[in-house]
Amino acid sequence: MPLVPRSTLPLLVISLIAVSAIGADDGVHPASVAAAELSESARTASVLAPIARGAGRSELRDFDSGFGAPFAPVASIVPNSQPAATTTPEPTPEPTPEPTPKPLSSPSARPVSTPRPVVVPAASPEPPASCPSDWFCYPRVGVRGPIVPYSDCSGSTDAGTAIRAFTCLSPRYLLGHAYTQMGRITGWQQGDVVFAYGQAFTVTGAITAQSCGAPPLPLAPLSMQTSLGPQACGPVLIVQAR
Repeated sequence: MPLVPRSTLPLLVISLIAVSAIGADDGVHPASVAAAELSESARTASVLAPIARGAGRSELRDFDSGFGAPFAPVASIVPNSQPAATTTPEPTPEPTPEPTPKPLSSPSARPVSTPRPVVVPAASPEPPASCPSDWFCYPRVGVRGPIVPYSDCSGSTDAGTAIRAFTCLSPRYLLGHAYTQMGRITGWQQGDVVFAYGQAFTVTGAITAQSCGAPPLPLAPLSMQTSLGPQACGPVLIVQAR
């Protein structure tokens, strides 16, 4: 029988006690079981002896070879090499501005119509006190005097220096020579106010004609004529007023 080291004696004693208890239950003689187990324990102890004495690495390798191949290494956990999916943040929608509510119109409100301005006709200026009702006055150019009727339709008589009303055409057809005050009507201006027979007239324009010819028609409400030269049948100026 191989020699059992002292360090393994406690292990052998425990094994014997366990075998004796089992054998008693199974009806096996404890002595025979103990002998067999002692032989097996001795063999096991001889194998474990190097471990108890602090055997070297070579003996440990022999010990490993007796019990089969060592455990296979646990496969190392390889982390997932794929990168995590990047979540692209969705753009935040801009808030839609709410429409400005229109002010409620009052049912009783109605558009106010602007009344058209009333045009009041300008009153005719009163003749100055120095211009009697049978006179002709042109204040701006300085003509004023009594109106003398002239009824020589042939024009054979001289009209003289007075302001003559050529009644063959109209009592409001006034004429006079250029060397008299009637010659000043050549300075007429549109819009001038003149007075005849106590009534106001406004100058509207002027035309030229021949003194020996027929006057242009129709006649204006007030016509004022003067010669433009020394000839008897020369050109004349006719100022018209309404």
